[in-house]
Amino acid sequence: MEKARIFGKKEWVTIPNILCYIRIGLIPVFMGLYLRGYFVDSKMMMWLGLASTLLATVTDLFDGKIARKYNQVTNLGKLLDPLADKLMQSAIAVCICISFSHSTNTNYIWVLLAFVVFKEVTQILMLLFAAKRGRLIVNGANIYGKVATFYFDVVMLFILVLPVFIGTSQWERGWVIGTSVAAGVALLLLLLAYIMYIIDIVVLFKTVENNVPDESYEAWRLKFDPSAPSLEERNRRRDEKKGGSKR
Repeated sequence: MEKARIFGKKEWVTIPNILCYIRIGLIPVFMGLYLRGYFVDSKMMMWLGLASTLLATVTDLFDGKIARKYNQVTNLGKLLDPLADKLMQSAIAVCICISFSHSTNTNYIWVLLAFVVFKEVTQILMLLFAAKRGRLIVNGANIYGKVATFYFDVVMLFILVLPVFIGTSQWERGWVIGTSVAAGVALLLLLLAYIMYIIDIVVLFKTVENNVPDESYEAWRLKFDPSAPSLEERNRRRDEKKGGSKR
């Protein structure tokens, strides 16, 4: 008997997934070129490293469009695409921390990276915790999270590119102070966004009842809470409450 497969054989060779493989393969290329160029003070190698991240961004733009246009959306692709993004973001963050620490003789940039990792991991765990209890966040990221993420990305990009223009030796005091302040503001904004996210989770549990979509409710109930009422019973109770609140 043939074993059940999570991913079909054809999923591994679709064009969008091949682009994801290329994006993942570019990660060690970027790190090798950028860090090698940094420590030997070769701007050409650093530019080549940055070019590899640009190529990865281009593949990221096209794989989703190709998948949707040619009906090649797969379960494997849904896993590979965010994985490739997170791996590239992590590689960029590590390179930034190494270069920044070396140029400024400080290590506090690693605190920012550690908090970002902590924030991402705990938010995912909270999201899963809420989902298992039938509370889904349907509005996506809040404005605080969007602003903090955008600012963080801009600061990280600036610190990543800066050594290409001013060199890789010890930075002048002005550059150290400026980038340190920018990184500190990024940390404060991320902390604010994290606090607001926790508040959103608390409000979700206090004000929202089970909001799993009808088409997914029975699968959720069987997996996470078999004692929960059936879909028909849940919707009947919901309608009764709505009718009572209108009186």
